[in-house]
Amino acid sequence: MHEIGDAVFWKDEDGIISENDAMSGIFDAADRIGKKYLDPKVYRAIRSERYRSILRKLGESAL
Repeated sequence: MHEIGDAVFWKDEDGIISENDAMSGIFDAADRIGKKYLDPKVYRAIRSERYRSILRKLGESAL
């Protein structure tokens, strides 16, 4: 909720929170949350030996 409130606050340009400001802020907050919490987990998983092993097996079966 904090991320949404902050994003909406910064999207507003006229001192009145409109529906467009709210929607734009929600999308911005979703992007921020994804970058903060999901990206690190994805990167960690991709770098894992287990993931690399799966990719090697997929690559071998494609040949």
